[in-house]
Amino acid sequence: PVVLSVPPLLSSEWQDFFDNKYKLALGDTEEEERHTVRLIFRLYEQKITPRKIIVFINELVALRLTRMEPIPLRYLALFVYAKEAIISNPARAIFSKDSYIKQVNTVFERDEKVSDYLADIVYNVKVKKASQITVYKAIVDASYKGDLEELPLLTLHPDFPTMLLDAISSGAVNTTHMTTMLQSLENDQTAAVPASMPLVWEKLVYAQMAAPIYLGEFDPAFAILIKKITDKGLLLYFVKYLIEQFQKDQEFKGKTY
Repeated sequence: PVVLSVPPLLSSEWQDFFDNKYKLALGDTEEEERHTVRLIFRLYEQKITPRKIIVFINELVALRLTRMEPIPLRYLALFVYAKEAIISNPARAIFSKDSYIKQVNTVFERDEKVSDYLADIVYNVKVKKASQITVYKAIVDASYKGDLEELPLLTLHPDFPTMLLDAISSGAVNTTHMTTMLQSLENDQTAAVPASMPLVWEKLVYAQMAAPIYLGEFDPAFAILIKKITDKGLLLYFVKYLIEQFQKDQEFKGKTY
């Protein structure tokens, strides 16, 4: 078989070729973004060929057509190159961008909208809600994984306290894992612990009481919740709930405790 290799384009050649393909695909409506998008492309690509330019612009067009609302092309360009890192773990990638943004740091160094727009691209929702959805999903996922490292990262987002309460109140989290994770968060002196933690603990107690206990053992998380309850009436209800659940569980053996 004959193998054809396409040599990299010279600087002036590839820029002209890029601009022509860009305008052909996007018209004049995205002219303001052209220089920035071209810079992002150059910073990520070491060897520039006509094929790479065409593939890149085609991906931009495809992403642009599937968005609920317009997104500046610079963020779509960033996603083209960072999508593997972002999709594998959206929350960690979006809120801790060092792994992929360092190559284009000159473009996004002081850009505070990057996280919102990347979340919008991942979940295809309105920008104002995108990062909130990312935080909510990440809280829920972390609770089922019991991921102690994920929660401190999420606390850096301004909507974390609200999304944490929403996730707990809606019954979406694994309550025992979340209890352990929040206890660890409170003990972490470097973490940004929400001021609303008393309310969070109360909501978590109610969420736990709405869930049946299937394991015939006293989970350490229950002891944590008992210590966090400040209302005597709620404490009585919670202890009653535990007794009733354990009585229903045929595998529970009181002599072990």
